[in-house]
Parts: sequence; structure tokens; C-alpha cells
Amino acid sequence: KEAADSHHIRIATARDVHAETIWSLADRHGLRTIALNFPLMFPPPAVNGFVVPGWMPWRQMRLGCHPADLYDRVKKIPGFNAQELAMDLNPEAKALQGCREEEYEEWVALHIRREKQWFNILRTLMREEPCELTAIVFDGVDRIQHLCWRFLAPDAAAPLSALEQRIRERCLEYFRELDGILAEVVSLAGAEATIVLASDHGFGPQTGTFFVNAWLEQRGYLSWAGADAPRAAEAQALGI
Repeated sequence: KEAADSHHIRIATARDVHAETIWSLADRHGLRTIALNFPLMFPPPAVNGFVVPGWMPWRQMRLGCHPADLYDRVKKIPGFNAQELAMDLNPEAKALQGCREEEYEEWVALHIRREKQWFNILRTLMREEPCELTAIVFDGVDRIQHLCWRFLAPDAAAPLSALEQRIRERCLEYFRELDGILAEVVSLAGAEATIVLASDHGFGPQTGTFFVNAWLEQRGYLSWAGADAPRAAEAQALGI
């Protein structure tokens, strides 16, 4: 947070990364890099290669690309739509806060379109500017499971309604599309490439939320820095 009594947060940037990264390691060894849709990549690191950062508002995407002319190259790719490709806080919030039932299908469809756009950029760069290190984040996997787990792993005791079944089918369509994208990426990389798939966490049903800071304060293990900082009840309400 910007201050103890503020509801505004400061988004971490590349300047907050003080450890050596996989990109800088590759750079140090004279290898070229393609890095697409990773957070904490703005300002973009001046790697020997290409960066289109994730978690960037679409109006600022040009500033986040490296080298400087990369955005102009990317926007010429058929189907390019910066507003859907980049971060938009409203769809982002729905992954955790939920949405109206009639919004689910289009919300999932948006993530199908986003993954296809990121793949189009990746495919173009892999063909035109092949690099030794190539990495991309397909983030719809996280968002769809956050919001739609109950459709993906429904409770057998509570059958899905017709609308819920359609939402489930759209979710499964997303994963089928992504599987196809991954197969094409592996093919483009070639038989000699080392392929690594990684996830930051797994998923499962959620039955409650544990607010760590509130719990620690209630037991005397945490105190707030300022007198105006939110107390435990407020912290729990804010999800701090």
C-alpha cells in the first residue's frame, strides 16, 4: 500500500527486482531471449532479444516493449487487439470477485482470444527472430480456474444447470484451444529444444479465506506501523 491509511496500492515494477533473473543470466552468456506476458517486466529489461510485458495497461504497451520498434511490428500481426491483449482491471477483478452468470461465457471467450493473440506474437517472433531462450505466460489458466473451478469440478450432489453446463463447455473449450497452442509451440521449438512447463500454484475447491495479517494481529504477533493503519476487523474486511 502507498500508506497505512490509503486504499491505493503501488504496483511492483522491474525496478523492484534486485536478484539476477533468467533473462539476465541468458544475456550474460550471450544468448538471445523472447519473453512475453511476464509481470515485473516494466520498464523492460534491455535484454538481447524481445520483451512484451504482462500486467501493462493497453495504452502503455508501446512503452513496455523492447526493442523500441517491437510494438509497431507486433500490432501488424493479424488479429492484434491491444485492449484485449493487455491488462484490464475490470476483467482481472472478476477472477477473484466473481461476475454475473450471464457474463461467464464471454469472459471465458475473452481469455481464449487473448491466448491466441499471445501465441500469434510468439509464433511470429519464433519464426522471424529465433532465440535460445523463449518464454511465455498463458495466464487464462489461472483466471479461469479461480473463477470457474466449480464448473470444471462440479459437485456430483448438485448437478449443473443448463447455463452452468454451457459455461463448463466454454471452459473446456479454452483448455482444448490452449492444448493446441502448446502443441504448436513445441513443434516450432524443434526436436532439440528443452521444454519446461511451470505453474505458480495448483487449484482446488475454496471453502473459506484466511486473512494472515488479521490473525497475527489478533494474537499479538503483528502491529501496524502507524496509528491510522487499519485494525484487524478493517484488515479482514479489506482482505489485507
